[in-house]
Amino acid sequence: MTKPKLVFDPVSQEFFENPYGIYQRMRDEAPIYYDEDEDFYALTRHADVAAALKDHEAFSSSRGCDLAMVRSEEGPVKSIIFMDPPEHRHMRSLLNKAFTPRAIQSQRETITELVEKYLSDVDPDNFDVVQDFSGPFPVEVITRMAGVPEEFRQQVRHWIDKGLERKPGQLELSEENMQANIDSGVYYYGLVQERRANPQDDMISRLIAAEIPDDDGNLRKLDDIEITGFTTLLGGAGAETVTKLVGSAVVEFARHP
Repeated sequence: MTKPKLVFDPVSQEFFENPYGIYQRMRDEAPIYYDEDEDFYALTRHADVAAALKDHEAFSSSRGCDLAMVRSEEGPVKSIIFMDPPEHRHMRSLLNKAFTPRAIQSQRETITELVEKYLSDVDPDNFDVVQDFSGPFPVEVITRMAGVPEEFRQQVRHWIDKGLERKPGQLELSEENMQANIDSGVYYYGLVQERRANPQDDMISRLIAAEIPDDDGNLRKLDDIEITGFTTLLGGAGAETVTKLVGSAVVEFARHP
C-alpha cells in the first residue's frame, strides 16, 4: 500500500492534535523537507537542528520565527529571540544576571504559595487543569518579577493567549492577534516610563539601569522600545511555556497512571 504524500502543514488541525507521526515521517523520508506551496524548508533530525542552531550566518534568527514574519517586508519587532550573535549574546547576558540561581531560589516561597492558592480554589472532583490552574499561576510569577502590579497580571495572560492564538490554516496574524500584541506593548511601554520616573526593585528597573556594548564596543543603555520588547517577551515566555508544560504533564499522567 502506497503511503499518502508527505505534507507538513504547521497550522493544520491534524498537526496540532498529534505532530509526532508527521515528525517521524519527516525524519525518515525527508529530513530536509521542502514545501513547494508555501516555499519553506524544515529540518527534523537532531544533529541537523543542533548544527543549524550554531550556524547563525546560514540559519539566521533575524527574520523571525514563523512564515508570516519571514515574509513580512518590515520584519519582526526587535526582540532577543530574533537576534543573532553578537547582539543576541549581549542581550542574553542581561537575562543571565536577572535569572541567577539565587534570584530563582528567592521565588520558591512565592511560587509555593501561588500553587497552593490556585489548587485550594478548585473543585477537587472536577476542574479544568489549564483554565483553573496552569493558566493563571505562572504569569503571576514572571510578571511580579518584571514589576507588573497585581491588578494587571491576569490581563497580561489574556493578551498573551490572544496574541498567540492561531486557528487551523491561519498563517498571518489576525486583527485580534495584532490588537492583543499592541495592547500588551502599549501597557509595558507605559510601565517602563513609570519606572524611569520611579525606579523600584524589579526587572524593568534593572533593565533601565543596565548597559550593553554597542557595535563599536562602547557601553550604552537600552532604549524604551528595547526594554518594552524584553519585558513583553519574558511575560509570554515565563507564562505560556509553563502553562503548556503543566497541562501536557497532566495529560501524560492520565495516559500513563
